[in-house]
Amino acid sequence: MKKVTRYSIVGLLVLSVLFVSVGSVFANSTTTNAWTDPTATANEKNVTFTSTVLTQADLPGIINPDAGMIFPVGFTSGSEQFGGNGIVISGLPLTADTVKVCFSFPVYQYSWRGSIYQWTGSAWVAEPTTIVAPTGEDSLYYACSAKVGNGTYSLIMGYDSSVD
Repeated sequence: MKKVTRYSIVGLLVLSVLFVSVGSVFANSTTTNAWTDPTATANEKNVTFTSTVLTQADLPGIINPDAGMIFPVGFTSGSEQFGGNGIVISGLPLTADTVKVCFSFPVYQYSWRGSIYQWTGSAWVAEPTTIVAPTGEDSLYYACSAKVGNGTYSLIMGYDSSVD
């Protein structure tokens, strides 16, 4: 009788450990996977332009080692990566005409930091970037650059362990 009780208790302990250590984790698709396409809006009325969204694979200035994750050229290998798709602004008639571009940044709250960069033909160059916190029903952070001209833009980001 004592052996049956001992085995029953040991069995219950083993089952308890299994149930505690094995669980399901669900990613919230509304925040962590919410890489929406970048947007562009004119800073002045009557300014016309064209914006075209580019996938990461279609961006210029990329490295695609072993057909794996795509990285921007000019950064330490693996230290920085693209955040979502890029955007091309074209058709601005004057160099003084600018648009505001915004990129969703759903991982900002998880210690990722980044800026909007422009491709110059040989390098990615940082643009002045403002991080916009979520407001109202919009639960996403955004990275925005207020005055950009014709060109190709992307959000380039990296994990900042000092933020934790």
